[in-house]
Amino acid sequence: MIQEKAILQAAVSEGLLSEHDVSQAKMLARRDKRDLLTTLGLVHRIPEVSFYRAYAQYHQLGFMTASDLQPNIKIARKCGLGMLKSRSIFPVKKSGDENILHIACQTMPDNGVKRQLEKLFSHEIRYYLTDSRALQHAIHQIEPVLNPLADQLNEETEEFNPVGELNNILGQAYLHRASDVHFEPLKEIMIVRIRVDGRLQEMPNHYNKEQASGLISRIKVLSKLDIAESRIPQDGSMSHRMENSVEFDIRVATMPARFGERATLRLLGTESKLFSLAQLGMEDDELERFQKAIALPHGMILITGPTGSGKSTTLYAALQEISSPDINILTAEDPVEQPIEHISQLQVGVKVSFASALRSFLRHDPDVIMVGEIRDGETAGVALKAAMTGHMVFSTLHTNTAVGCVNRLRDIGAESFLIASTLIAAIAQRLARKLCQNCKQKTVIDKAYKEALQLTDDEMNNLYEPSGCAHCSGTGYNGRIALFEILWIDQQVRDAITREASEAEIIQAAENYTSLADDGRKKFIKGLTSLEELQRLAIVR
Repeated sequence: MIQEKAILQAAVSEGLLSEHDVSQAKMLARRDKRDLLTTLGLVHRIPEVSFYRAYAQYHQLGFMTASDLQPNIKIARKCGLGMLKSRSIFPVKKSGDENILHIACQTMPDNGVKRQLEKLFSHEIRYYLTDSRALQHAIHQIEPVLNPLADQLNEETEEFNPVGELNNILGQAYLHRASDVHFEPLKEIMIVRIRVDGRLQEMPNHYNKEQASGLISRIKVLSKLDIAESRIPQDGSMSHRMENSVEFDIRVATMPARFGERATLRLLGTESKLFSLAQLGMEDDELERFQKAIALPHGMILITGPTGSGKSTTLYAALQEISSPDINILTAEDPVEQPIEHISQLQVGVKVSFASALRSFLRHDPDVIMVGEIRDGETAGVALKAAMTGHMVFSTLHTNTAVGCVNRLRDIGAESFLIASTLIAAIAQRLARKLCQNCKQKTVIDKAYKEALQLTDDEMNNLYEPSGCAHCSGTGYNGRIALFEILWIDQQVRDAITREASEAEIIQAAENYTSLADDGRKKFIKGLTSLEELQRLAIVR
């Protein structure tokens, strides 16, 4: 196994940590009686795999993640299970030249292991580094194939601890900054996938039917769901506390699927601090206009977009910007995703609807009201009237475009004159993965995209694509950035809304309108996101 000191030296050299971070963590590790690597991971939210990747980068070695460890069963049988375990090696099946043998290792093998493999095989051998957790899981998965006489499944069931395993899964999800955890039953096994920066990644853990049942039961117990009921969907909530005392809430949903019961966990409030408006990614001129708009005494600002597009994050940033001792801010949310100091936040549910919460708010002398979502005509009517009668109202709406919110409000029964007189701005947004600034590399794109994005020759010479490093867990992306479509409601737009003009006519009438394509183009030119992300969001085709 690689020595801790060598891993930390590589992490510091690759910029994953600083010397100061390490020295501070040493004191915490001694106090909490925990090893230094685990302590650093918890404090800085760095998964173990990133430390190993930094070591591989520093020593210019190839690196394999858990998803890369597809077993070469033929080679594994020839090596034998004992050799794989004792030498911590794993033969990997890769497409390409069959005369090359690919071996993943927990640490680069010494000359004795190399000679042993060279005697067994006449192929050229290439070695790759992987993290210990992924390697052990990979060996564990092929153990029944290499040792079919062992009653492996029974042994696993007896030794399996669903309490510790669930804690481990949630801990890994937290370190990877995941927003969701999916427990998905397949025909023979259950897999676990986590959503990081909007994309799902499979974890190395696989579970048989008995283990899967134990994990789902544990989730149900913690979220106060009916363990005996597996034929209908259920919803609940729970909380999880990390070793470093960080605690976060989890929204739980279970449902019956073809091969068993599945569960989806939404992790809430795992970020210790809220985003500021400046961190959202608005262009400077739009940001200045937005800051002035949210400070107005009355009116309505709507944030639109599909589920998971960051609408709540934008609203929280706006509330944090205007929050002060002389302003009374009330919010109705489902659920309350992030607690904010000096703001009264109400959780809506079965007994309290958004509309009834809004009516109650008006009796509490509010200056600013935030409604988690306008879902029906009743909520829309109360929100619009509140905006008309001297309150600033923020809310979200499920439409694909900014201008689409006008027709959506009409569809659920809102009057056109009310919409025109109260709406200040409609903002549609999408989340694009942000290029890792430590490893992004220059790229050349096709001329067809040059024309589609209206790029100059100079701009064509400064475009970037993802690469992959320890900072971004090899994905090439680190975090996400919002792309905005903003429709500012001026007098011409108000007139168009009042006469019930079409969406195209409203956009034509607007003097201040920025499309998603325009904003995506600017962020691509600045090296903040990639062409791949613009294509994924259907901004560029």
